[in-house]
Amino acid sequence: MGDAARDPADQDPANVDLARQVDKDLAERSGTGTFMYVIGSAAILTAAGYYQSHTGFSLFATAVMLVCAGGRTWLNRCVDDWPFEAFLPWRPLFGVLFVLNGFAWGMVAAMLTSGGVTGEPFLLAVVATAGFSMGGLTVAAPDLRLARVFVVTTILPPAVAVVLTTGSSAAALGVVVVLHGAFCLYLAAKLHREYWAHLMASVRLQNQAHELRAARRAAEEAVSAKSDFLATMSHEIRTPMNGVIGMADLLLDGDLPEDQAECARTIRSSGNQLMSIINDILDFSKIEADMLVLESAPVDPLGLVDEVLEMQMASASAKQIPLAHVPAGPDRPLVLSDAARLRQVLLNLVGNAIKFTVEGEIVVRTAWCEVDDQRSILVLSVSDTGVGMDEEALGRIFEPFSQADSSTTRRFGGTGLGLAIVNRICEAMDGTVSVDSTPGEGTTFTVEVPVVRTEATPETPALPPAPRRVLVLSEQAVTAEIIGATFSLGETEVRVGADPEAEADPDGWLPEVILVDTALAEDHAGAIAGLMARPDLAGAGWVELRCYRERDCRSLPGIPFMVRKPLKSPSVRAACAQAAGLMATGKRTSRRTIDDFGLRVLVAEDNPVNQRVVLRMLRRLGCAAEVADDGSKALEMLAAGVFDIVLMDCQMPVMGGLEATRVLRAMSGEASRIPVIALTASASATDRDQCLAAGMDGYLSKPLKLDALAETLESFVAAPAGP
Repeated sequence: MGDAARDPADQDPANVDLARQVDKDLAERSGTGTFMYVIGSAAILTAAGYYQSHTGFSLFATAVMLVCAGGRTWLNRCVDDWPFEAFLPWRPLFGVLFVLNGFAWGMVAAMLTSGGVTGEPFLLAVVATAGFSMGGLTVAAPDLRLARVFVVTTILPPAVAVVLTTGSSAAALGVVVVLHGAFCLYLAAKLHREYWAHLMASVRLQNQAHELRAARRAAEEAVSAKSDFLATMSHEIRTPMNGVIGMADLLLDGDLPEDQAECARTIRSSGNQLMSIINDILDFSKIEADMLVLESAPVDPLGLVDEVLEMQMASASAKQIPLAHVPAGPDRPLVLSDAARLRQVLLNLVGNAIKFTVEGEIVVRTAWCEVDDQRSILVLSVSDTGVGMDEEALGRIFEPFSQADSSTTRRFGGTGLGLAIVNRICEAMDGTVSVDSTPGEGTTFTVEVPVVRTEATPETPALPPAPRRVLVLSEQAVTAEIIGATFSLGETEVRVGADPEAEADPDGWLPEVILVDTALAEDHAGAIAGLMARPDLAGAGWVELRCYRERDCRSLPGIPFMVRKPLKSPSVRAACAQAAGLMATGKRTSRRTIDDFGLRVLVAEDNPVNQRVVLRMLRRLGCAAEVADDGSKALEMLAAGVFDIVLMDCQMPVMGGLEATRVLRAMSGEASRIPVIALTASASATDRDQCLAAGMDGYLSKPLKLDALAETLESFVAAPAGP
């Protein structure tokens, strides 16, 4: 019954929804006053004595109001599920009952007027009419036409009755009643506008909320699509790269002529460079898709730095650039942080330093800034002696796909994503990364990350005992710095020199341990041999600080202990303790193979190239292996044969590795307990969690490395008990 000329619902595209909302509001507004007409009419008619003098009319009017009140109450309850909507719409029926209710009261008020305009019944009728009309306007505000009809049918009967009554006072009261009716019509229009203004504002908010929910769903779907795309791209790219790099590793592990070995090294180096670019792009895509998830677990930051330098040592040695780690001291506190992200930051910074350094050295320094008893700031700085950058380049190096300038890009290559990834990871960890650089002199990147110190675990080894006096023979100042940081202040006296003859006991100071850098061997071999022959140094222990690559350093005969660069403080301290006789000499162990414990491996892999790569690696390690090209065949072979371990590719036709592992774990018998190692081209933390959740025991990502495969096999197969 809305006003077609004014009702905004007629112009709104969501007309049906708004009409339903109007119905609900009409029902809710009329709920409390439905029976007030019945109660008011019965009370006033009784007070005026109308039940005695006009019994029939009084009973009829009361019955009409009672029927209207009951009908409206029923309608109010079934507004959400109106059973006769097809042939009898809800609102017209509600409007009829509502208007009939008002008209019945108007007739009662008109009858009461016949008793005289100055009598008490008339005054009660006027007051009640004013109250009922105002209350009805509030109820009918959503529908302006309904409100107007209600005003007319409620106020017109008593107004006409007053006008028809003779007397000047009646005329004056009639004018008042008419003016009240006009005011009610004006108020109806005002309330109607206000109601629709609030309703449309509510609709807009609901639409905005709906749009936000839709946008959120779309964003979640987009993130899911990006995640699927990244997983697919990772798998599709890493699978062929596994063949390229894996075969190159196998070639280099054999006996090749030097020219062929050089070709194989070039293939491997190019493959590793391509994998680095691919990893940068995939990592940046994950960060852009808000898929960067941080973990919190105990981490040894100093051990993490040593691990990164070990990983990057081959690249640095190829350019004959020394790598060094200078710790804050001998203590190695554990902290709660994300080891994978810290490793990624360091790998990017150290890799960048190697790329842009032609000669000199690269030094990583670790330090702590204490915040309170538990919280600290871990400070990692990576300094190089490379090309450096000017102020203009420094202003954009953390932007994606940006490098110092176009000539740098042509000379050194790369995607320009490494530093952008570092910056995003540091921000996610509530840390910062800063840079200080001078063109032609080098660059220092400093990372500051808040961490929480945690108690050492029972597996944390105690520091080896320290000798009292140590002599370091080295031309590299950073080597002396590392040795000095290996021991606590006042614990060990460390002297450093580059000339063995000049350091030969000028003041009676005799070292307990002498560390010799093999870089001195060629120029000072005679002086070193002279020191070793001196009787007063016969009790001193000797430790050789050897280059990473054997061909780059000259061996020093007669030195029983050796530490290979990059120097690690625990290794240096242990070697010094052994050389000084303060702790037992450790025994070196060799890699175990199938000959030690009869290992048979099942390889579940569908790609023919990857099958050959894995089989050749396993044969190189002395393992016997068989192949299944999908998960269902792998289950059949596991049920029929005897295997010690399974290398399971995650994505295979017919049945994937995850599903096959779940089926395997649900089987009965010995086969269900066979260790399963995921062999997958997916490389995210989510993929690793999915593999472990499926029942797999380990995880190897492609491109597969021979050493990684060997270490994994060793960790899952115990050596037999022997004499």
